[in-house]
Amino acid sequence: MRRTGELMADRKVTFFHRCDQHDMPPLGRIDAVEGLRRTILEAGGSIDDDALQRAVDAVDGSPYRLQVVGHAAWQIAGAPDSSVDLSAAELATAAADEIVDRNVSVPALYDLSDAEQAALRAIVDAGPGATVSAVSARTGATHRQAGRIVRRLRLSGYVAQSESGAISLTGLVPERVVDDQMPSDDSDTQWHHAIPAPPQATMCRKWMPRAQARCILTEGHAGGCRSR
Repeated sequence: MRRTGELMADRKVTFFHRCDQHDMPPLGRIDAVEGLRRTILEAGGSIDDDALQRAVDAVDGSPYRLQVVGHAAWQIAGAPDSSVDLSAAELATAAADEIVDRNVSVPALYDLSDAEQAALRAIVDAGPGATVSAVSARTGATHRQAGRIVRRLRLSGYVAQSESGAISLTGLVPERVVDDQMPSDDSDTQWHHAIPAPPQATMCRKWMPRAQARCILTEGHAGGCRSR
């Protein structure tokens, strides 16, 4: 039997390579500061203190955003000939938003089902403190359906839920992307049919001479008709 290390080293065993995935936790603020400052200094550049803080804010815990923000700030400032200043950091933040939205957030939004997209729209419309009940009311889903959808979104990293039950979007698909890709209207009716309502049962209503009443069972029932 081959050892695990030998198996994973085999470039032909691609299935196991895909299974061997590692979670990358969000970057802490100190990690982001060091990641930006050290990289810029080692490349022969410099960054102003206020620009560094603004760039760290834009990273928002994402390793990918750290790379995008740092690269954009470097290019915009004309480093290493010029220091990365606050203006360059501000422009880099806007550029990073566009790049991450295009490469990550928009594809992630369209990976969701219609019902899950509708739930994200409902969470944005409900504002701070959105709840499962608010998602249910705004989408037309039952409370149980809405709860399951929110759970899937939370496990997939699209939303966070506090101990009190308040739901908010994460940085995976931010509010600006939902607003841009799924415009809302005041009535919210465009999302009410994303989750189909359960079909209405049709009653049998067959007349029963002996009971002098119509059958109260659903159409197509098995056995004899009943009045009560």
